[in-house]
Amino acid sequence: MDPAIKKAKTTLDMNGDGVRDSVFLLGRPGPDGSSMWKDVRLAMVDGAAGALTVYAAGDANTGYAPHLWIGFLGDATHKDVLVRIESGGSGGTWYYSLFTLKDGLPAPVVDPYALTAGISQEASVRFLPGFLVEVRMPSAHVQWVLDVSDRSAEYTALGFYDEQGRLLTSREGWVDPLVS
Repeated sequence: MDPAIKKAKTTLDMNGDGVRDSVFLLGRPGPDGSSMWKDVRLAMVDGAAGALTVYAAGDANTGYAPHLWIGFLGDATHKDVLVRIESGGSGGTWYYSLFTLKDGLPAPVVDPYALTAGISQEASVRFLPGFLVEVRMPSAHVQWVLDVSDRSAEYTALGFYDEQGRLLTSREGWVDPLVS
């Protein structure tokens, strides 16, 4: 591997085949040995097949302290990968890319620019009977129904629901943008 390439690595079973896979963030060092990374990419080595696949982490792929998070965000049958890169500005802004596994390979869930720049602006949030909340993101073609019954006392106190989970008035919400 080129010594001018920085890397961050973790190993775990990404595709559910029982074999640990390697997941990396790769990038080139910034000028003068700074902590900046350039051309940040997500790479995965399939532990069983040994195949290496490299993906762009989005158009905003230069910044500081790239971070890799792997876990379940949607479908609990496979892991998702969130890449976060500090912009380096004073506004506490980060660049994000979200991948999920499709056919054993990472695929973007939503356009990284839209994710960073405010996909939250087009999201719709509706409270439903039974302590449920529907979140829709049309550009990503996704919809989630969240069970908020573990916070029923709070929503009851706010006047959203009665104790039986009946919606008292039509309510809408919002999704905060992804910033620090």
